[in-house]
Amino acid sequence: MDLNASDLLQLFELFNGATSKEIDEFISEIAEEANRIFKLKKIAVLLKEKDRFRCLGHWGFRDSSEIGKYFKEPGRESRVYSISGNPEGLIFFETDKGISRKEKKLLDLAARRIEEMVAVKQRELELISNILNQVPVGMFLLKEGRFWVVNSQFERISGYTQKELWEKEAMDLVLPKDRTILRYIAPRMLEGLSTKPSEFRIVTNKGDVKWVEGLAARLKYGEDKVVIGSLVDLSHKGKCTKKLEYVKSRDPLTGLYNRISFENQLCYFREKGEYPVSIIVADFNGLKMINDTMGYREGDRLLCAFAHLLKRVLPPSTILARVGDDEFAAILPLVDEGAGMELVSRLRMAVEIYNDEHYFTPMNIAFGISTALSSGEHLRDTFKRAEEIMNKEKICSGLSYRSKTVEALLTALSEHDRYAEEHSRRMQRLCYFLGDKVGLSQKQKMDLTLLAQVHDVGKVGISDRIILKEGPLTPEEWGIMRLHPEKGCRIAMATPELADIAHLILKHHEKWDGTGYPFNLKGEEIPIECRILSIVDAFDAMTSDRPYRKSMYPEEALDEIRRCAGTHFDPEIAEIFVKNISEGDLVINRCRG
Repeated sequence: MDLNASDLLQLFELFNGATSKEIDEFISEIAEEANRIFKLKKIAVLLKEKDRFRCLGHWGFRDSSEIGKYFKEPGRESRVYSISGNPEGLIFFETDKGISRKEKKLLDLAARRIEEMVAVKQRELELISNILNQVPVGMFLLKEGRFWVVNSQFERISGYTQKELWEKEAMDLVLPKDRTILRYIAPRMLEGLSTKPSEFRIVTNKGDVKWVEGLAARLKYGEDKVVIGSLVDLSHKGKCTKKLEYVKSRDPLTGLYNRISFENQLCYFREKGEYPVSIIVADFNGLKMINDTMGYREGDRLLCAFAHLLKRVLPPSTILARVGDDEFAAILPLVDEGAGMELVSRLRMAVEIYNDEHYFTPMNIAFGISTALSSGEHLRDTFKRAEEIMNKEKICSGLSYRSKTVEALLTALSEHDRYAEEHSRRMQRLCYFLGDKVGLSQKQKMDLTLLAQVHDVGKVGISDRIILKEGPLTPEEWGIMRLHPEKGCRIAMATPELADIAHLILKHHEKWDGTGYPFNLKGEEIPIECRILSIVDAFDAMTSDRPYRKSMYPEEALDEIRRCAGTHFDPEIAEIFVKNISEGDLVINRCRG
């Protein structure tokens, strides 16, 4: 049948202007019209992959399986085109009669259009391959169950190259024992019914068996059934799991077992039946005070030092745990009560030796021990008995320990600031003297004298760089320095001997006009003991030598007290102080003593 001009124009516009980007859709778009005009019966487009051709799209065939014979035996009514002038791809057309010259031109046009679309497809495939190679896990694309594209990570995991994998179906890599379960799981993944990765084993090209984790999903890619999947190498999972289990079972600071692991060990030893079992419990007294005054770094250092001491003194078979912020426990299998008591004595001796070497930050440990003689006694009950004994010892030793701790802190402060001890001693005399002149009760005078001794105890946790700095402090340094009343208050509240004056320590830097800290108290809102202390503190500071300045004469210091009366100082108390100091010989005696 000869084509008229109208038919030619219609086919040209159809072939050249088809809007579809997919080859199979383009074929469907042009096929019906081409069939109507010049009785086109069949179209097929094949692309060479490896040593075989894959059908990109067809029309007029029952399925893609019957296409091959038409390419092998093309007749007078058919025409075959090579894509890009080589057998990288083939395009097949067949009509119900011979192909005329005009029809051939139209088929040439359609072939070029299809060739352009195949080139786009190839570029898309290269882009997909490049993208997959950027993914840090194994990635693969399957077509009809066979490997189509894999990334470099998949090649590394499997040991196969992409070319080698083209010959294989996905299941060929899976260990035969694991194929049954995977055949059940895979369809559920592809239907979206399961989104959890599956663990199974593969056989590498070297014959090694390797655990992997796989996940797959179906994609639409033309007529093809495409599956995209990921593969993660789990060969290092055993090592990672052991490391994770270790981290989960340990106290991150000391490296000992944590509370959960300790509870598990109690159950384990009960079932193991290695009796007698002794449990030692140890509590670190005063840790909060150390953290508040000297910082958590110092507290952590002490905890680690005690953990090291436990490991050094107790037998290697001991299970050691940190079961609380300041509490430790030890499970000692096959250790009876007598041997356990001997170990506690050795621990006490080790603590004493440590304290002799670390006077400023001593350990004070309360111990308790209990022994289970048979599996009839639950080890949790043994642990509770040991805790009860330890708590009784803690109560008995707590008061004396706090006194020792405060004494150690004051000693540390004098080492911290070599002027602090003399400053404190002079202030005690002046405060008692002024308190008497103001008319304080005996208890108030005793509290004031104690305040003069410990008011700066909160400075223990402040760096020497700030305490001993010559010249003015920076705003940041002042911010740190201004925290010492609050730190000192916390220390006092934790110490029965100082609890009554904790509020005075907190407020000893308030000023009469409200410009002090930390609360900006004004006038008589400030406790009278603090108002007395501020005058005495200022006077002693002005009349004492420092590395960065010479002291004032007492008369000059008294003039400064007068000048600041009503602003920094209570004016009435300032007047009493100036009058009595000027009239008496306390200043002279003070300077001599």
